[in-house]
Amino acid sequence: MNIEKLGIHGFASLASTKGGGFLSYLLTFALVGLAFAVRLLIAPVSAGLQYLTFFPAVTLACIVGGYRRGLFATAMGLVLATFIFTPPYFSFSFTVLTASLWSNLVFLADGLIVSFSIETMHRFRRRSEAMLEETVETKRRVQDLNEELRRRVLESERHGLELRRFEAIVASTDDAVISKSLEGTIQSWNAAAERLFGYSEEEVIGKPMTIFFPPDRLDEEAAILKRISQGERIEHFRTVRVHKSGSLVEVSATISPVRDASGRVVGASKIARDIGEVMRYEREREESSKQLESQLAEITMLKNSLQEQAIRDPLTCLF
Repeated sequence: MNIEKLGIHGFASLASTKGGGFLSYLLTFALVGLAFAVRLLIAPVSAGLQYLTFFPAVTLACIVGGYRRGLFATAMGLVLATFIFTPPYFSFSFTVLTASLWSNLVFLADGLIVSFSIETMHRFRRRSEAMLEETVETKRRVQDLNEELRRRVLESERHGLELRRFEAIVASTDDAVISKSLEGTIQSWNAAAERLFGYSEEEVIGKPMTIFFPPDRLDEEAAILKRISQGERIEHFRTVRVHKSGSLVEVSATISPVRDASGRVVGASKIARDIGEVMRYEREREESSKQLESQLAEITMLKNSLQEQAIRDPLTCLF
């Protein structure tokens, strides 16, 4: 992992740094030049194989600087392959252009597929890293809030003033904070919980938590209470609940045991937040990935078709 961060990820971030655009293009130019030099070393000009070393150059250029550098390397490879390695050599005459048309089209298609495939991976990685950082930060905040809740609840047995201050914190947070007994009876309910589920505090205190459970998820409560009674903490539990209006709410919940001064589990605290937007984003991302895979498959089929046609009847393909 450390090597990866210092290597490919480090080079791939060139374009986003100050002066990185020029450096990445310069490095792309150097990669194509190296590919050209290697091609000259391994075989004479008349041997053909004009694209052999340019394929890795295009791939590395895209990894280093993104799809624009990959396309730049593809264009340079096309120019060099046509001008240097296609007879009559060192010419852009009509004869050269027609003779290299189909092979150039295949190389161009390969360059496009490689460039946009690697660019898609770059973007997916960046989004995944951003989501991971956000998730870690959210987890830290939830853990801090839950630990604060537990500590303050224990202290409230001795200090009523501290309890009132903590209740003010819970009331003002954007996360729904709910406490319940080991039988599943709601004991406290903050303003954020009212916004999330639509019920006021007066409507839910003393009621079972299952009042906003969908019928097909009622068994979740028994499983949660069993784990809590054993002292287990449940983190980032993704599920669906029912709003007072009847609409479904996608939530992520962290549920922790609440202990008395002797350490005995006497209830549970639940911190929940609406993750509807996050889930919609994940579904859209999956749909976009499927569409991209379908498009890449079509391009690959077209490339294969062009190659087969060029092999079967190259003269007819020219016209």
